[in-house]
Amino acid sequence: MTISNLPPIPSRNEDPDNFVEESSNFVAALPTFIAESNTLATNVNADQTAVAAFKASAASSATTVNAQKVAASNSANFKGPWLGKTGAVSPPYAVLHNDLMWVLTAPISNIATSEPSEANADWAEFDLYRDIRKPFPLAPLDGATGVLPTLTLEASVYAPSVSIDARLYRRFELSLSSDPTFTSPVFTAEVNANTVAVTPDLTLEALYVWRCKDVSARGESLWMLTQGFTVTGDFVVAPTLTVEGSPSDVPEAPTLTTSAFTTVPSGEDTHLNTDWQVLEGAVVVYESLADASNLLSITVPAGNLTANTTYTFKARHRGTDFGESAFAEVTATTLGSFDITPLLAITHNNTPFVTIYNQEIDTFTKLANPATLPTALGWGVAFSSDDTYMAVGFNDTPFFFIYKRDGDVFTKLADPASLPTGPAHDIVFSSDSTYMAIAHGITPYVAIYKRSGDTFTKLPDPATLPAGRGRRIAFSNTGFPQ
Repeated sequence: MTISNLPPIPSRNEDPDNFVEESSNFVAALPTFIAESNTLATNVNADQTAVAAFKASAASSATTVNAQKVAASNSANFKGPWLGKTGAVSPPYAVLHNDLMWVLTAPISNIATSEPSEANADWAEFDLYRDIRKPFPLAPLDGATGVLPTLTLEASVYAPSVSIDARLYRRFELSLSSDPTFTSPVFTAEVNANTVAVTPDLTLEALYVWRCKDVSARGESLWMLTQGFTVTGDFVVAPTLTVEGSPSDVPEAPTLTTSAFTTVPSGEDTHLNTDWQVLEGAVVVYESLADASNLLSITVPAGNLTANTTYTFKARHRGTDFGESAFAEVTATTLGSFDITPLLAITHNNTPFVTIYNQEIDTFTKLANPATLPTALGWGVAFSSDDTYMAVGFNDTPFFFIYKRDGDVFTKLADPASLPTGPAHDIVFSSDSTYMAIAHGITPYVAIYKRSGDTFTKLPDPATLPAGRGRRIAFSNTGFPQ
């Protein structure tokens, strides 16, 4: 059988006379609609047990929510105003609240304690005109204060009526509170995501409003309810994070280092502690939260990271009064292998001028020569403390080469911009592999370099130089991060 179409649904935006007339027509048609619906239900004789099982198994899915919306649109399932109702209820079940129809998405023990709203997952707003449910805000919420100027807007997940209706994008708009209609937004973005980072940073102590909506090939949602918030006037600045070995050679136990603790206004708070985290995807593999001992630097203990894996390294500072900063994040990949075997290197006066051996207990096996070899009689040779770098001195310009290790393969790096003035008689790395020093035979007799990634930069000469030709050189073992 065919169910008669209902008259047009009255809209709150119409003038009073039209609203009264359309409301009367709509209400007058409901008895016929109910009778025809009940007759159809009797004729269909659906398997009620199977339908109930389907609803129970899919109660949390968007498919079930949409099915319950359809069921709730039947007038027999519309229960009138929410206010005043009590007791346990289950879908399909619809109520009116704040001039909107709400559909129950899952059974609840007491309807009186579950007020329909966008923030309440028990309920979904029933929009008869849209194929996509409008998003509801997650952060920042209306009335929020103390919001950091480095802001990410976030709203609920995309919720189409038909699961195959893929979202094209979500449009975000942000305006000053003096522009509540978003005539001239200060920030807009169209991204296929539930969040978006606002750029540039927001103005301190300013009031803003924001909203968003989803767009698909079938149409678009209503705009989310506008949210207003206030940006803080004093805050802890997000630090800069450095990860040892970033971006692609992070060791098994990397050192993470942040910039100094900074606030706005400057100097108005003290550094209380720091949160450190390492994540693989969304899974935390290591963290040290509220760490008051490692304020600006920490070493991730061995055993937490896996070779040849990409991680997100995070850190944020926390002040005594201003609270926490935003997280600083670095994405980097660990070395291809953490199984680095001991090596022995010898320089000599005949080609290839350096020979490298792999040590297995008491057995030393020669490795293949590097593709680029020293060009003259070999002098000093040294490995960095993590065995990632090897430096070889020899008797001809540029007087030394630096190699980077990958397993048993050593690849020559670019020469530093500033070179020693004579043959590198001896070479040494500091215990944290950050510094490298060379003793050579021509004034100033010493050259000291600082490493950043794979780049070695010569530091200024000491104010007082050695008194003669450099022969041997050494760093102490104390004072460097281990």
